[in-house]
Amino acid sequence: MSTAPLTTDLAQLRRRLQGESGNARLATILDCPDVIRVVRNLPLQDLYTTVREVGLGDALELIELLSPAQVQGFLDLDGWRHDRLDTVSIGRWLEALLTANAERGVKQLRNLDVELLSLLFKVHTRIYDLSNDEEPAGDDVGLHTTTPDGRYLVVYDSSTADDRLLTGLKYAVERMFDKDMKFILHLIEGVRWELPSALEEEAYRWRNARLSDLGFDDPVSARAVFAYVDPDKDMADSVQAPPSLDAPPEEAIYNLSTSVLLPLDHLGAGDSVLGAALERAPAPLRERVLHEVMLTANRLHMAIGADPGDAEALKDTVQRVTDTAGIALAYRAQGEDDRLVTVLESLSVMRLFQIGHSLGLRLQSEFKRQVKNADNGLSGAGLLRLDAPLKEVAAAILQRRPLCFSGLLAPERVDARPFRSLHEIAETAAALAEAAFRAALVRRGLGYDEATFAEFVQDDAEQPTHAQVLATSWAHALLDKDARGPLSDEDVVAFAALLAEDEQRFDGPADDLAERAGALAPLPGARTKEEAQLRAAAWARRVQNAITEEFSSLDAEHIDPRFVQSVWVAR
Repeated sequence: MSTAPLTTDLAQLRRRLQGESGNARLATILDCPDVIRVVRNLPLQDLYTTVREVGLGDALELIELLSPAQVQGFLDLDGWRHDRLDTVSIGRWLEALLTANAERGVKQLRNLDVELLSLLFKVHTRIYDLSNDEEPAGDDVGLHTTTPDGRYLVVYDSSTADDRLLTGLKYAVERMFDKDMKFILHLIEGVRWELPSALEEEAYRWRNARLSDLGFDDPVSARAVFAYVDPDKDMADSVQAPPSLDAPPEEAIYNLSTSVLLPLDHLGAGDSVLGAALERAPAPLRERVLHEVMLTANRLHMAIGADPGDAEALKDTVQRVTDTAGIALAYRAQGEDDRLVTVLESLSVMRLFQIGHSLGLRLQSEFKRQVKNADNGLSGAGLLRLDAPLKEVAAAILQRRPLCFSGLLAPERVDARPFRSLHEIAETAAALAEAAFRAALVRRGLGYDEATFAEFVQDDAEQPTHAQVLATSWAHALLDKDARGPLSDEDVVAFAALLAEDEQRFDGPADDLAERAGALAPLPGARTKEEAQLRAAAWARRVQNAITEEFSSLDAEHIDPRFVQSVWVAR
């Protein structure tokens, strides 16, 4: 009595693969009773990621089961560096295919794009028509093949590629003589008259067309992910989601909703805003959103000029998409968790990414307006006078694509990276408002314009910070000097002596700063008199604390002005 062969539940398998390591995924796939069917129906990116994580040498059992279309997809992902073939990578794949199963490997190569095969032969071989007395110069032709009819001599050019690629081509050609003589002879003859540039352009065009099915658009088109959209516009009714970011296709291999690249530790546990929304979403919506996350990530990956074949880097890109879409979700839901699903239903993931990115662009645009206004104290070398971490925050937001300075929320960090939450957007906005306020107060309240700084600073690397300028203006006042600019060494010593006698001397200058700010309102970051006074008083306390902390740690009688940081000292 015969039993029906076991059939793997592909949907259940794909969900299982999501939580496993590369080695575990490989073992799970190979343990399936219908392993060939399983491999042929798994998404290309998942298979490719698994092979990359495990390594070609340890994934040969899987590689031999790939369909020619999947092999073509692997070469599309890993065989190009921008618009040029990567011969080293191609050579590794050819070696792996032929090592895994030579007979099947030849069939896999035979069914690759004819444009790609033609390009490989054109660039890496020299073909001579022996019937026309064409012969290579010299006696040593090296690695070569003669066609069975004796007409063509194919010499594999060792100056263009490594041995793995050339040996693989030679083996494949000679095995194809037995399998499909007409095809290989037609290929060899046609290659002789083709231009390498034309073949490469054609192969690259077809490669891009295939990758676009996975969301890997060409870099120019992919940059649409960074398009500015009004975060407050009701786009649900006025903008239709791009057709490529629609419901997952019925064909399983193009459905990316269970991709192993998705950050399930955040999305599955609801630890992120997008994850929290997906926990509340019905199954069809969840599937659509996760599929779109991957398509948007692939598009973003191309837009930032990253390598589509770099699986580890792509994981970071996927995380960036989920974070940025989460920013938009949080912003549009306005803190109401019950609205998360409604927002998710009405907007595509790519549109959510654009909204989240646009919140950073809006901060950037607003800050640029402050910088361009010469009366605000940020133009010229004004940005260089910002105190830490405000200077680093400003530098990050003014990047071509605005970034978040990590040190704003984690003082031990010094890197700038994409925004991860609406909270980071809000904190950055507050920091930029503070930066603009201090610059304007120094410019309008203390009277330090670019001409004044130019009198004392010849090198922009020596620009004082706003806190140093404020502290120095207090020092001049306490020393009864009607002066501007840095303190002399003698002034620093005298100032230290005053502080040693009475630290409360700052109270008058601090109150005066608040009064000046109130009189100048509105200022950037402070619309009303009360806001200006409160912000000025808070800044004054920070500066006062910094001065007190530094000078209390110094020996007032033996102070060395060269090492004083809280005030502006002539160098």
